Amino acid sequence: MDGNIYSWGYNGDGQLGFGNYDNTSIPAIISGLTNVLDITGGGNTTIALKEDGSVWTWGDGYNGLLGDGADNGRNKGLDKHS
Repeated sequence: MDGNIYSWGYNGDGQLGFGNYDNTSIPAIISGLTNVLDITGGGNTTIALKEDGSVWTWGDGYNGLLGDGADNGRNKGLDKHS
């Protein structure tokens, strides 16, 4: 393992974390996301737990899925839960 987080596939809600909405069939590194202990995805939303205890979320924010009090999504990880 090289410590990087890779992402690929459908990206209509920005859930791949690249800062765009482009789909890709080739695994690519999510830049700026380091020191991740655990990561999960589902429902076009991605959640990462970092070593410092912060929780980063991105993708579909419908009905508050990202846990930041908003109802909109984002295409790049944002620490809203440390």
